[in-house]
Amino acid sequence: MSVQPMSGQQMQKGGYAQNTSGYAKPAQPQQGYGQGPPQQQGYGQGPPQHQGYGQGQQGNTTVIINQPTTLHHNPMQPHPLRTWSTGLCGCMEDCGGCLFALFCPFYYGCVVAGKQGHSCWGPCCVPGWPMAFRSHIRGVHSIEGTICTDCLVTTFCGQCALCQMSRELDNVLKGDSKARPANERR
Repeated sequence: MSVQPMSGQQMQKGGYAQNTSGYAKPAQPQQGYGQGPPQQQGYGQGPPQHQGYGQGQQGNTTVIINQPTTLHHNPMQPHPLRTWSTGLCGCMEDCGGCLFALFCPFYYGCVVAGKQGHSCWGPCCVPGWPMAFRSHIRGVHSIEGTICTDCLVTTFCGQCALCQMSRELDNVLKGDSKARPANERR
């Protein structure tokens, strides 16, 4: 839109106010231009009142005090959580594996990774691999625990943790009932 200069008579006849520059200017600015937000009904006076809300309607209102929940439900965990099938210090169940883990932990880590179908590069080349692998085994086989306990166990009892993971995978592969969730045991 272009603005054309107008004479004083034209400005007054057309509903325009006179301007010192001689250009046409509307007598009143457009709604909301330079005046802040437009005023609405009830603006700044609280929430609007709805007519008929709660008036003339009769019915029962149900108030929920306690929302129903399920314990230990995680959509990523389809089965209920279980404990490890053997203890952390259960080395007497596999003395050969414990000696192997004690004297050759990296090679034993490769053996344990192979039982789960992983390559040998993790135990040999990835710092923190035992913690990550222990967390992986827990997630895949629905074993309870936290990343914090995985970190502590693999840091302070690394060889025992490797042995426990190896025994766990052996029990899972054998189909041992201790390596199944409680609701699937016979």
